[in-house]
Amino acid sequence: MGVIDTNANIIGENATKDVDLQGLFPITSVLNHSCTANTISFARDDFTFSCRAVTAIKKGEELTTNYLHYHYHFFGLSYRRPELFAFWHFRCGCRRCRDATEFGTMSDSLVCRDCTEGRLTPLNSEEGAKWVCGSCYSSVTHLQAVNTWWNNLEAAPKYDVRGLLLLLEKMLEVFDSNHYYCMEVKCRVIENIGETKGFEYEDLAASWLEKKVLFCREHLALQQVVAPGLSEYRAYMSSHLVEPLYLLAKKKYVAGETSLAALQETMEEVAGHLLIIIEIWGPYRRRSSERLKAEEARVLLETVDSKYLHRQLGSRADAVLESAQLATFSEPALRL
Repeated sequence: MGVIDTNANIIGENATKDVDLQGLFPITSVLNHSCTANTISFARDDFTFSCRAVTAIKKGEELTTNYLHYHYHFFGLSYRRPELFAFWHFRCGCRRCRDATEFGTMSDSLVCRDCTEGRLTPLNSEEGAKWVCGSCYSSVTHLQAVNTWWNNLEAAPKYDVRGLLLLLEKMLEVFDSNHYYCMEVKCRVIENIGETKGFEYEDLAASWLEKKVLFCREHLALQQVVAPGLSEYRAYMSSHLVEPLYLLAKKKYVAGETSLAALQETMEEVAGHLLIIIEIWGPYRRRSSERLKAEEARVLLETVDSKYLHRQLGSRADAVLESAQLATFSEPALRL
């Protein structure tokens, strides 16, 4: 895994040490954007800025980064291109933006009303652009009503999980299940289940844990295509998946609904996700929100390993957290 430390002239840090960066970084600043980037950049404890490969990069291939926050890496073309133009003043022409199907994920497509089986995708991101069905080739040009659905989402109570699920049910009649509107609803449900203040995962019924696990898996399946490798989107979704997956496996085993072998297999998966979180976010600056998530993952990893796996996985985690020893990229990444 290639890592570039820019070691530019560091200006310093503020007294409370709550600012990620203060300095000029002439190397990483020239990285071009791609909506499916092959690197990430992050601040280290000494406030140097590092650029790290997240996928295998061929000789001569351009190094790219994603200017958008990882929460928006699953958003469709109709969001990304106007957003990039508004803030960075360019019209993205990356490989993903040139593919209306978003690499086959249909993350910016609508259910065709004529054939119902096909999907309508935008010819471009301009207002009033034509949307065409890939199956029956019918088209529509006026989609102002689509924006109404986003307004409905924004107006929905933030912590009303049942209300969000009802909204999702209605959206699925209009949008592909991978459409970023639907995936955003799923993301908000993920962030609410077990995360709301005053509630603990142990208090949740298995059905809620299963819902969160399902939505996390759907996001991770999308991530493998639109933000592959050791991306922050991957770490973000894995960080939400591990605890409900862990507790759900325990609940099912105690209830006699699953075998010891199945429990062991799930704990292997949980440990794999925890190592991914640590591998991606572990090198980040201490006290950053990402680093704190990696440290939380280290605590759960110790529990999973000591109770179920007995692999001494803590040493692998500590190599990243304490010594910044990063794994060389391979796909699939980080096998136990």
